[in-house]
Amino acid sequence: AREEWSPLARLAEAVLPCFTAFGRSDKYRFALQKVEPKLVFASERVAIHWLHYSVTISSIATGILAFSKQGSRASNYALLILPVAFLYAAYSVHIHFWRTNRINTRVRERWDDPRGPVILVLCLVAALTVMFVSELYIYLGLDI
Repeated sequence: AREEWSPLARLAEAVLPCFTAFGRSDKYRFALQKVEPKLVFASERVAIHWLHYSVTISSIATGILAFSKQGSRASNYALLILPVAFLYAAYSVHIHFWRTNRINTRVRERWDDPRGPVILVLCLVAALTVMFVSELYIYLGLDI
């Protein structure tokens, strides 16, 4: 593959071998990343925060289920929120083990998940939107 490089790219790789803009040099090996304890504790702390949020949502839903009549709108809304709480808990456990594995193997890539929290929040917003729209239909006297 290096034979296909332009002369300028080969010159830059020879002059600046530590910069890998033109590909990795076979001459140099990269040191493993140092794992500090605060990184592991931060990962655990994030997982605990996600689990706390999951427990909060499921506690609210369980409380609504406990004090509402069976088959009422409130119990239906609580049953709509419970799977969202389960998603938060499953995401927390999955990301914790995924991130711990990446930290232990010292993968030279991102250790965060930028899409997961957005998807979880969209699930919660969708559940709350369904509740709001159904209550609005009932308030306006429209048939669902």
